Amino acid sequence: MPHGGLYVDVSNEGGVVVTTARGEIDIGSADTLSAALDKVPNEERLVLDLSAVDFMDSSGLAVVLRQSMRRRDAGGTLHIRRPSVSVQRLLVFCCLEHLLEPEVEASKPPRRWTRRRSKV
Repeated sequence: MPHGGLYVDVSNEGGVVVTTARGEIDIGSADTLSAALDKVPNEERLVLDLSAVDFMDSSGLAVVLRQSMRRRDAGGTLHIRRPSVSVQRLLVFCCLEHLLEPEVEASKPPRRWTRRRSKV
């Protein structure tokens, strides 16, 4: 499903739906990702592979959050697999590491990406 610079492929890996996005997810292409994810029943376990996403802005982040909440409410899940460096940085910055697939979550991002909390 190409739109601008975004391609989305959907496959099934042992009963788990894997959606792979390649390119850029921005205001012009977020609807393409959303439409592809909407086709997967909310009760299913969905893995979103973002390893080939060069850029994602708040529009893409909104799609991911909306899908995650809908799936959680319906008894399903959404996990992000192998996010690119820029996507992982965005997830960490926005405190959304919980969306990472468990095996990815276990490996912490490089130190320079972790948020620093000031003492109040």
